[in-house]
Amino acid sequence: MALHDLLDTLPERVVDALIDSCPDTLLVIDTQGAIVAANEAAELMLGYTRDELCVAYLGLILSGSKLGDNELPPAEPIHDFETQFKTRSGAEVPVLVSSGPIHDEHGFICGGTIIARDVSSQHELQGRLDDIQQMFSSLMDNISLGIYRTTPGPTGRYLYANRSLARMLGYGSAEELKRMPVSELYENPLERKLAVEEVMLNDEVRDKRLRLRRKDGSLLKVLCTSHPCLDDQGHVKWIDGFVQDISERGKVSRD
Repeated sequence: MALHDLLDTLPERVVDALIDSCPDTLLVIDTQGAIVAANEAAELMLGYTRDELCVAYLGLILSGSKLGDNELPPAEPIHDFETQFKTRSGAEVPVLVSSGPIHDEHGFICGGTIIARDVSSQHELQGRLDDIQQMFSSLMDNISLGIYRTTPGPTGRYLYANRSLARMLGYGSAEELKRMPVSELYENPLERKLAVEEVMLNDEVRDKRLRLRRKDGSLLKVLCTSHPCLDDQGHVKWIDGFVQDISERGKVSRD
C-alpha cells in the first residue's frame, strides 16, 4: 500500500490533529523523498506553506536525501542527528533530526517520519558560553597570581594550574607542571602533608609563607592562600588556592 493510500484510511482531521500536536517540525515523506504531510511548526521554521511543502521533495530543505550515511526514509529509527535545514529565505537552521520508517500492512517500508527540533538558541547559548570560557581562561592565564586546584592527598596532583603558576615555577606550560606531584614542588616534600592538614583543620589558610622548588632546582618564596572544597558528605574533593611570588620583596628590603 502506498503511503498516500495509508494516510487516506484515516480521517483528515485525525491526521491533521496528530501532525499539528507535535511542537517540533514534523514531515512525512514517501519512499522517493517526496513530502506528503507537514505540520504548522514546519511552516513556521521553513517559511513555506503546507501546500508548498507537500508538492516538494526533501531536497528543498535538505542537502541531498540522506542524514549522513542514512537513507531517507531510514530502515531503522535515527535519533538526534544534527544537520541543517534550508529555509525559504536561504538561511540555514541547525536542527536535531529524528526519523523512522512507516510500514504498510505487509511490513514493507512505504514512507517515513522526520521530526526536527530547532537548536539555534542552544547554539547561540553555547557560543556565549564559549566566549565566557575563553575570557575566563585568558584572565586566569594572564593574572600575576599562580592559581591551582589539587587533589587533597599528601602527595597531591594538579587538577588545574594556570600559566602564571607554570612560569613562576619555571615550567614551559601548565600541562608540563600538572605532570609533577605537588609534594615535589615543596622545598621539603613533607611540608605538603602538613599544609594539607592545616587547611583541612582550619577550613582556610591565608598568606602562608612557603618555599617552593622551581624546575631548575632554585627556591621560590611565595605567599599561599588555600581552602578545601567539600562534597555533600563533608569529604574534601579538592583544594583550591593561589600563590604570590614574594622573592622580590626580600631583594627590595635588602637594597
